[in-house]
Amino acid sequence: MVGSGVALSRSDVGGVPNSALTSGTVLFVPSARATDVATMAGVEPGSAAELAHASFALDEAATSALGAIAVAIGGDGRFPVTVADGRYLVCLADIFVDHVAGSPYSVVGCAEVALPTDPASGLSVSFGEGGVEALLG
Repeated sequence: MVGSGVALSRSDVGGVPNSALTSGTVLFVPSARATDVATMAGVEPGSAAELAHASFALDEAATSALGAIAVAIGGDGRFPVTVADGRYLVCLADIFVDHVAGSPYSVVGCAEVALPTDPASGLSVSFGEGGVEALLG
């Protein structure tokens, strides 16, 4: 998929809209490596709910071993999506003010999504009380 995405902070307060994340990193990890990510995160493999809230560090060696692609979130919350179509764990990292962007990445959660070849299907990745979510459309 070659397209774009937007990273959001999800509001859980009625009447308060979601807002763009203005910094951080989005990591795309092939879903075939989901068990490895769960092990690194210390969560039960196959548990989407636990992975959505998984907080762990991912250094450059682990990022490379997983075949992960890291892209920076821009000041407007947008990021490029330039990965082959297929299933991925999409992880948010370095989104808090006290974290420095880059390796080691400070991951706050991951969600699985199937990315199509259609660039019109924009990707939305959000973080909120329910953890990380990734949606197309």
